[in-house]
Amino acid sequence: MGHLFAARAGLLLLASLPVAACRSEAAPDPEAVARYAERKAAEARATPDASAEPVRVRVTALDGVGIPDADDGPGETDAYLVIEHEGQRFETAVAPASDPAVWGDSVIFDARPGAGLMVTLMDEDTGIDERLGVMSEPMPRLGPGEKRELSLSFRGGEGGVVRLQLEGLPAP
Repeated sequence: MGHLFAARAGLLLLASLPVAACRSEAAPDPEAVARYAERKAAEARATPDASAEPVRVRVTALDGVGIPDADDGPGETDAYLVIEHEGQRFETAVAPASDPAVWGDSVIFDARPGAGLMVTLMDEDTGIDERLGVMSEPMPRLGPGEKRELSLSFRGGEGGVVRLQLEGLPAP
């Protein structure tokens, strides 16, 4: 019991240290904190309906407007999307020098209503591609032939707005 108390006391002592005492800790990036909070809020909204049967949904990346210029120096943002749902992943083609960006690319997901549909807005670069924003929305319940359009605002619209069309498909 003494060991348990010592461990708890040690945790309390460590927990009470100021952040500045940790040499490797830098001040958190406000944008990273905002992205994390945005992602966690979207995950909380995206509670899958465990009783729902998977359905087939065609997701079409329509277009994006107001996408900021993420490239330093000459050049413009070459935007593409990464669309993910329940372990399934799809990347659109790159829309070069894109504002507005127009894709028109589609993917068919075996979808579970309520589970998260995550969309990442990317900028293709010669080195490492840059992530411009991430949004997550719950997959809506769509019957065959039913369509719904989603407008996703990245960073409150300052990071651009992307439109997707979702269409329910008949079971195979």
